[in-house]
Amino acid sequence: MHGRKWLGFGAAEKIVAGIVVFSLAADAQAAGNVTAEAVAGRPFGVATISLPPSADVAALAETNGFALVERDGRALYPSFTAGRIRRVLADVLSIELKGPTALSVSFLFTGDEPLHVTLYAPQPIVIDIVPRPQPRQVFDRMLDQWWKDYSAAARQQLAEGDYSPIVQTYLTSMLSRRLNREPPQINKTPDKKTNDMQQNLQLLFGVESLQLATMKATVLGTSDLGEAADQPLPPEIVWGPQPVPEFEPAVVIEPMAMHVPEECSYIRFGRFSNYVWMSHALDDYGGDIGSMITLRGIKTAGDERQQRQMALKQTVIGDLFGDAVISDVAIIGRDLFVDEGPAMGLIFQARNALLARNIKSERQAALEEEKQNGCTLETVEIAGRDVSFLSTPDNRVRSFYAVDGDYHLVTTSRAIVARFFEAGAGNSPLGASADFKQARSILPVNRDDTVFVYFSPAFFRGLASPQYQIELGRRLQSLTDMQVLELATLAGRAERLAGDSIDDLIDAGLLPPGFGKRPDGSGPIVEEKRMVDSRRGARGTFLPIPDVELNGVTPTEAERCAARAAFFGGQWKQMDPLLVGVKRFALEQPGRERIVIDAYVSLVDEGKYGTVLSMLGPPSRERVTPAAGDIIHADAMVKGGLFNPNLPP
Repeated sequence: MHGRKWLGFGAAEKIVAGIVVFSLAADAQAAGNVTAEAVAGRPFGVATISLPPSADVAALAETNGFALVERDGRALYPSFTAGRIRRVLADVLSIELKGPTALSVSFLFTGDEPLHVTLYAPQPIVIDIVPRPQPRQVFDRMLDQWWKDYSAAARQQLAEGDYSPIVQTYLTSMLSRRLNREPPQINKTPDKKTNDMQQNLQLLFGVESLQLATMKATVLGTSDLGEAADQPLPPEIVWGPQPVPEFEPAVVIEPMAMHVPEECSYIRFGRFSNYVWMSHALDDYGGDIGSMITLRGIKTAGDERQQRQMALKQTVIGDLFGDAVISDVAIIGRDLFVDEGPAMGLIFQARNALLARNIKSERQAALEEEKQNGCTLETVEIAGRDVSFLSTPDNRVRSFYAVDGDYHLVTTSRAIVARFFEAGAGNSPLGASADFKQARSILPVNRDDTVFVYFSPAFFRGLASPQYQIELGRRLQSLTDMQVLELATLAGRAERLAGDSIDDLIDAGLLPPGFGKRPDGSGPIVEEKRMVDSRRGARGTFLPIPDVELNGVTPTEAERCAARAAFFGGQWKQMDPLLVGVKRFALEQPGRERIVIDAYVSLVDEGKYGTVLSMLGPPSRERVTPAAGDIIHADAMVKGGLFNPNLPP
């Protein structure tokens, strides 16, 4: 596995290569005022170039429009420091500084031969630099200054960008390990010790900071490697007694909820046209609700990928005639990990036989389209029932189709299929739970919400279970390994390495020793223009967590599970349900509408939310009048008065 080659990455290679090796920057007529120095070393030498102050440099400093090229590709990891100190002073003093700006460039290089460098700032300056022997302390001083400048540049790129700092995290961690330098903190918030609640909720919801921390540990070689999974699966968490919620005795429960497993999330649309509206609303955000919240500049195309995986395409015919075929529709799932490969599905309540025909037709079309990728369509038995299973070996397509009366389920998860049949037979359906009945007392069916969202206590307990927590950690490591391998390959090409197998990259120091070894025996497999996990499949379509069989855990995993069990069972005690109602209202202006969102959390024990709830004030009828043209308007009552995040400070 480690000897296989990676043949290409398309557009991603161009983006990252532009960060690994800059290309072009300064004024040829001013070359006589340029000073340069280079000292050879292993694995890299270090060089500096200084330009006198000029108006051109000052203009480019505002856009970081500098670049550097060495004729033989030997100049690596440059850092440009034009105007950085001036900008810091301007920010601190709140003044505008004008005038010429000096430029200092530092970079690493390979070999001992003279360097033929072209610097653009903005006109080209060609500089020949001959590395000179210097005392060790001179080399260390120059290397320390380069590392300080390079780390500062990484932080600046993050501050000015709207993307996840994956590239900067890899490069700074990799270089700090190879050069024995302290890795910098490049996140927007400084490193700080998280409390027990933060640590556990981070893994529960897969937040970005945890992913970056995993990447940093992987590249530095400090993650858990080589441990044997020889411990039994830890016992389930012992939760505190769950209070019996109050609800209206005559509360109306929609029939759909009686076919949803209690441990599944539940996003009900009531009508297919509501589902179409939500799907179109998410198109602008790559099918990812998280992108709507974080406003990251990279879209994941998660919705399109899930439709392909489940062989469910939303057609124009479906947009027009869906309500005539489908009387109710809901999205259900066991987790929220849309980008990695969720355990999710869609349940349709059919009005007639046209729905089954349409689903079967789409599955047959997907089979033909994916045959070259090894796609198969077979009938499997789950919970004593025949189920259609469409799949490819890498899980690019993974679609179970199960029918229970008028209810049709299409899902990525075998475990969800089994529970779908059980729930329909009366075994712990969501609609029968007291918590759901309370939710429907608060947001009754007759409100006719466009979208009704419900996360049950059983759903959250499932996320905290040992199986989920252990596999979450393992799949996070798998995703990190794939990202690190991709970036290491690009860095290796920038450094002109002879090979780019995993062993080659380890030998070059671009990957840590033992990279890719995991306790369950899985690892990254490099194929033509893509990577897959040997056990979980392709990135973005991993095997759903409930379908992963755990045969053992490592001592470290067992210890972490015990710590989480102690936290949740002792301090958290119960999981609280979350419910949201979303309702659309038409406005007089064409193409515009009002969306009202009602959200509730049933707080059994307010103490566990600590600081968050301590900031909230008593309910109030006061509100801030929204400004004309507001897209989103929010008010919150905090201690001391009404807070409106839309108002200027």
